[in-house]
Parts: sequence; C-alpha cells; structure tokens
Amino acid sequence: ASPFYAQGLRGEILDVCYDHYGLRAAVCSSQAIAIFEKDAALNSDSWSLHACWEAVSNKDESGLHRGYLRKVCWAHAEFGQVVASASTDGSVCIWTEAAKKIDDSATAATESEVSSSSTPKEEEHGWGLSDSFKASRTACLDMCFAPPQYGLRLGLCFQDGYVKMYDADDIFQWSEWQLVQEFQVGASEVCQRFCWRPFSLNMPEMILIGSTRQASVWSFESNLGRWQQVISLGSNGGAGAAVSDVAWASACGKTSELIAYAAGSSVYIVQLKDKLDQLDIKTVAECKHDSLVFQIEWNRLGTTLATSGSDGNVRLWRPDLTDEWHEMANITNSASA
Repeated sequence: ASPFYAQGLRGEILDVCYDHYGLRAAVCSSQAIAIFEKDAALNSDSWSLHACWEAVSNKDESGLHRGYLRKVCWAHAEFGQVVASASTDGSVCIWTEAAKKIDDSATAATESEVSSSSTPKEEEHGWGLSDSFKASRTACLDMCFAPPQYGLRLGLCFQDGYVKMYDADDIFQWSEWQLVQEFQVGASEVCQRFCWRPFSLNMPEMILIGSTRQASVWSFESNLGRWQQVISLGSNGGAGAAVSDVAWASACGKTSELIAYAAGSSVYIVQLKDKLDQLDIKTVAECKHDSLVFQIEWNRLGTTLATSGSDGNVRLWRPDLTDEWHEMANITNSASA
C-alpha cells in the first residue's frame, strides 16, 4: 500500500487507528491529527489525505490538549464519524465529522448548464471538536471504545494505574461525556494497555489489562456495581518484563476463547474455558521474537495473530491441525533491510 504523507503531521507518528471498515485511518503525531481515506477504486492500494488539524494548544479556552498526543481511536461506525484523542496531560478530545454545503454562488454556472446538470450540489467534510474533558492528572497510555452493544463508551488507562470508562449522554450529539466506572489495577502498577472482550449474550462485560507487572482479566460484577479481577496471568517474561500489549480474540462460536499478551520478546497465547462458574486457564503457545514485541492484534475470526517487534517486522501466527502454533509469515520492513 502507498505510504501516508501529511504536511501538518510534524515529527514522529505516535499512533494509527483504522475505522470499522478499514477504509479510513486516523494518524496522530505529538501535536496534530490526520485522517486518510482509501481510494474507492476496486483493488486500489492508494490512500489520500482527507483532513489534518492541530489538536494541541497552550490556550485554556481552546478546549484542546495541553500536552503531547499519545493515542487516537475510532468509535464504531453506527455512532457516526467519531474519533477520540488522548494526551500526556490526561485530557481527552472528541472529534466528529460534519458535512456542510459549499456556497457556490460565486462560481454558479449559466442557467442552461444548471438545468442540464443532474449532479447534486457538492459537499465538503470538516472535522470539529465536539467535547473535551480532563480525565486524569497523569498521562493516558491507552484508549479504546467498547463494543457498540454497550453503547458509546470510551475506556482509558493511565500512568497512575487507573482505568476509567466514560459514556456519552447523547450518542447523536457527542457533546457530554460522564464518568461511569473507574478502578485501580494496583497501587504500584502502571496500566499500559487494555482491550475489551468481544460482546456475547449472557456474558458480563470483561477486559484484558496489561501492566508493568502482569496481564490480568477483569469482569464487571453488575450486582456489586464494580470491576473485579478474576484472572492473574503474570508476565512470564522474566524479571522486569512489562506487558507491552494485549488482545482478545473473537469467540466466533468456539467452545473456548483465546487471549494474547506480549511481554519482552515473547507473545503468550492463553486459552480460557468456562467450567462450573470458574475459568480454566491454559497457556497454549509462546511465540518468540528476535526483538521486543510492541503490538499484537487478532484477525476478525480469532484464528490468526499478528505481532510486530522493534526490528520493524510483522509476523503472522496460526495453529496447525494439532493446535500447535507456528509462524506462517514474516513481513520484513524493507526500509531497515
């Protein structure tokens, strides 16, 4: 695919997130956000810049971030075009896209041309700030929207070990966000990454958290109205190995579920089975890298795990017919070769 270029994105690219359909990408540097669109042509790998704006300001009245950007993420498509950004000062901004008519009176065609044209008036799309709020006094390290079945809910984790969930009061205005849940992973832990369990009927809301000490599974106890840790997985990466990323695979009709977490230069795949009101835990694979692992991600079916390391390579892992996991592909970074 073609690389992304935007003149307004000065400095290092810190985060990239695709929308639900994979046709748009939100990219952030330390001070700006850009939206790229995939070419609509069939089998095209071309991407073009759709919008770019500054998201950091030193003015309090602007409502923008005061610290450097760290994360950017898309909401589910059913809520419209909604992007959230978080920064090192603990602030969150909600950006939405609105269509507005172009005033073409100055360039109007002749009456004959207008009458013969069946093309509707053009529209241009602009992104604006819908809401901003201070979520913490410490830096936000990860952020993602919940599965849409839980509503328009945004989860964030911070350097002080807290995980917080915010709900939009009006899912069509996106202008009022309220803190609905929060808990602390550990007094001496830094919460680095987290992800939601894909939605299933008759199952509680669950998240997978990666901290500087361990990976753990938390469940929301509705009768108690709070989050509780149900599984502690450790880091398995040796002394001082923090969990750098986590991912929860789609169950997709399976009798068990798979979660994955990266610690040091290894990725651990864990199988979860529900047995008489308790979870049976089994580590089914350790995927080893030659470098530190930065990010991991499951495909939509939960059958293939993609991992990326500090060497710039992306590896794909799948099980064989005997459920032994193997590296099936290694995508090499040609720039570093």
